Parts: sequence; C-alpha cells; structure tokens
Amino acid sequence: QPDVQNQGYAAGVAAAMAVKAGVTVRNVNMRALQKHLIDKEILTKEVLKMKDSYPLPDAKFVGAVATLTNQYQGLSVMMADYGRSVPLLKAAYAKASAPEARFIYAHVLGMMGQADGEKELIEKVKGLSWDKGWNYRGMGQFNRSVSWMDSYVIALGRAKSKSALPALFEKAQSLCATNEFSHFRAVAMALESIGDKSGAPVLAGLLAKKGVSGYAITMQPKLPAIPNYANQEGDKERSACLRELAVARALYRLGDFEGRGEKVLRAYANDPRGAYANHVKQVLAGK
Repeated sequence: QPDVQNQGYAAGVAAAMAVKAGVTVRNVNMRALQKHLIDKEILTKEVLKMKDSYPLPDAKFVGAVATLTNQYQGLSVMMADYGRSVPLLKAAYAKASAPEARFIYAHVLGMMGQADGEKELIEKVKGLSWDKGWNYRGMGQFNRSVSWMDSYVIALGRAKSKSALPALFEKAQSLCATNEFSHFRAVAMALESIGDKSGAPVLAGLLAKKGVSGYAITMQPKLPAIPNYANQEGDKERSACLRELAVARALYRLGDFEGRGEKVLRAYANDPRGAYANHVKQVLAGK
C-alpha cells in the first residue's frame, strides 16, 4: 500500500508540473520531480545518478520483434513506441511463414490499429468458442482481466476491421447472462471502435437478453439493499452494471436501436453510484 500511495503521489505531482509548464508528462523537469520526491523521502538520493532508458535504442525494437513469436516476449518494448514498432512488425509479418508466428504478428498489429493480419484474426475468432472470461473483481485481482478470445476480438476492433463484423456478430449473439463481463466488454469495445451502424441491432439484442440489463438504481429516500453484501457480492453487482453499461454505450454511439441504448444510459444518469452516473453523463454529452 505505501508503494501504491507513493506512486499515486508522484503521478499527481508530475501531472501538476506538466500543467504548469505546458508540456506533456514525459517532458516535465525530471530532476526537479526526483528532488521533490527525495525531499519527501519517497526516493533515495541514488536516483539522481541514474540515467533514463528512454528513448529506447533501435536494437531493442529489432530484438523485440524477433522474440515476439516466443509467447509475446518483447511486447512491452513494441508498445513503447508505435512509430518505430509498426514498420518492423509489418515487415516481420510479411516475411513470416510459420502460421503461429504470423498470427502473433497479426494479433499485435491489430492491437496497434493495423489491419494487415485481419484475415488470421477473423479465422481465429470464427474457429474458437468463448473461453474463460473475467468478471469484475475489486480485491485480489492479480491476473488477466481479458481472456485470449477477448484480446482477439478487441484487436479486430482496434484495427477497425469491417470484414470481421459477421464473426463478431456471431460471437456477440452467442453470449448470455451467464457469460463473463469481459466477453461483453470485448464485443462492445470492438463494435464501437469499428463504428459500423449494422452492429446496433446486435448490441440491442444483447441488452434484451434475460439477466443482461435492469441493474440501474433510482435515487430515492430508501435505496434497495443488497443481501449479504460483501466484497464478493459487490463484485457481482459491479460486473452486472459494467456489462450493461459497456453494451449500452456502444449501442448508443452506433446510433442506437429503438432507443434501447439511450434508455439504459438515462436510467444510470441519476444512479446514486456516482461513477456510473458521471460516466453516462459524459457519454450522453457526446464526450
């Protein structure tokens, strides 16, 4: 907890410095920030002798592309600078002959907004059933919050692959209330990102399925109690609400269908749970 609190403090100070100087956070006076954190006894004086590793040398990116096909080793380097990563990834994808290697390059390119490997991603999504997904968990969450299938679906969305729409529609229509929140979020994110209005009826159909919607609370003198409320019950509540909101938001932004998306969003606009209400108001305001 002290590490988390100190990191939050450092981020806040860096953000304030960036605003005052009119620069991005990356371009704040790093030595000044470090000295301030040393004064607060968050950092030790040794950091003043350390050298920033950014920007990474070109050799790092070349090496990361080569190791990426070994269970995505080097992915963090690839994500550090899209401008230098993407050309290398495109070249590696074009040269790769092994199906597994081509797919990994296609997957990462998709996540970076490139549709070069959309064919491989579409075939993967079509050929697999939904895997074990993730429901919201507030405490003790140390692992993935997206499944592999979620990641492939999201990659197709980020690549804005309209060719993927039939496969995405099929996957969306196979969902029901017993499926995990992360699957609904992945489909909603993908269709919202692609931006094709033909996805609206599909998302509306998801909202209409039994148990998927109806979790907003109306502000009233006596709010409904959640039986046996504890961390586990709270996680179930949040998963249900976040699932409904993810689908409704995407539906609304695709032009809606029979007003179903807006109806859900407006139900949450006055929800006493402020995080939901604030988000919905931003969406309805076109932000």
